[in-house]
Amino acid sequence: MPDESLAVLHNDEICSLPKWARVVLAGRCVQRVFIAFAKWDTHGSYKGVGDTLKKCLESARLGNPQSGFSQVAQMAAEAARRDSMENAANVADTVVALVFATLRGAPKSALFCVTETEQLANNIFEDAMVFSDAFENDLKFLLRKSKELNWNDDAPINLEMLGKLWPFVEPEFRSPSAQRMGDFNPDEEFEIFLEMGSASTEAAARLLTAMSRLNIVAGGEGFEYISDGGYVFVRELEYA
Repeated sequence: MPDESLAVLHNDEICSLPKWARVVLAGRCVQRVFIAFAKWDTHGSYKGVGDTLKKCLESARLGNPQSGFSQVAQMAAEAARRDSMENAANVADTVVALVFATLRGAPKSALFCVTETEQLANNIFEDAMVFSDAFENDLKFLLRKSKELNWNDDAPINLEMLGKLWPFVEPEFRSPSAQRMGDFNPDEEFEIFLEMGSASTEAAARLLTAMSRLNIVAGGEGFEYISDGGYVFVRELEYA
């Protein structure tokens, strides 16, 4: 695996794609990891995720956001989060991010999808390079076609042009009991002083980190937490 994530390595290229090409790129990333969760879904927890994914890709095919799936996406994400399978919450986050990429065209939401699905691939695939190779194949194709066909943000994408989801080799999935846990970074940049009561410090950190992640999913830059010793202030990060 490269030291830098795919989203970092290819940030400029991903952001340069027209809106619907970005949605397709991100959507196919979600498709690749969703297959594993659907395979072991015994409670129907991920059916809504699959339905939402189809609607996002159909929107890209038509070049127009399909109506009526925001509520379906929310319900799908909630169902996935309730599932006991490892990494379920990360799948839910990618679905919400894909919806924001579809409805708002937010490049940050597409980048979040790429980042999260790459991490999920590392957790659930025996060889995550299979995911990376498939992603880079899609990216090169979409970059080439966007120039050849002079796509703009309104241009619909013929999904059949991209071919197989796994152009080289299909991955082997780890069983749910053998999957790795998603990473939690306790060094997230925020400082806070508050009365914790019976809650643990880790619980508070996870909550605040989740708030920042949700902001990124929605196309933001994440939150910075600032404390003056008595109160905690939240500022949305902005990059020049």
